[in-house]
Amino acid sequence: MPIKDSEMQSSIDDYSSAIFEQSPISIQIMSPDGYTVRVNKAWEELWGVTLEQIKEYNILEDEQLVKNGVMPYIKRAFAGQSAEIPPVLYDPNKTIPGVSSHVPPQRWTKAVIYPIKNSDCEVQEVVLMYEDITNQILAEEKIKASESRYRLLLEFFINITERKQIEERLRESEERLRLMTGAARMYSWEINLTTQKIKY
Repeated sequence: MPIKDSEMQSSIDDYSSAIFEQSPISIQIMSPDGYTVRVNKAWEELWGVTLEQIKEYNILEDEQLVKNGVMPYIKRAFAGQSAEIPPVLYDPNKTIPGVSSHVPPQRWTKAVIYPIKNSDCEVQEVVLMYEDITNQILAEEKIKASESRYRLLLEFFINITERKQIEERLRESEERLRLMTGAARMYSWEINLTTQKIKY
């Protein structure tokens, strides 16, 4: 029995949906006017937010993304061009108070955003794929903090060593001065003009 076109299309749609839903990559799909129409499980796990909670959210009106400096990359995709979004710290609770179930809600991410176009090159949807780099960034910050503490400790010990060296040189100078003063007294003399005697 031949497979009907409708059945084949349905099978393709099911397969595409399974790939989307089961992808370990966090995916958000938006309409051309900036509203989120679909997210996968990885996205919900990343942000601790469900699609139902962000029905009124519009990415093009997100002031946090403006302040973070990534809005130009996002607008580029809505205008029809792909873009890589550099690492940025984002807090969903700042945009929609209390929306995330995560504590803390902030995540460091880098992302790729690209348009899906029709045959007339019109943007039909915009896809945003995130990579969670929070642990990587936090590890780098710990390393930097550790290096900073080590430098301070090293400078402290260097200062102590230098101070001890200066004190030792001062003691040596004082000892030399004492010996020189003693030697000077040893070889000093006076003449009594009345008695004409020399006193050592």
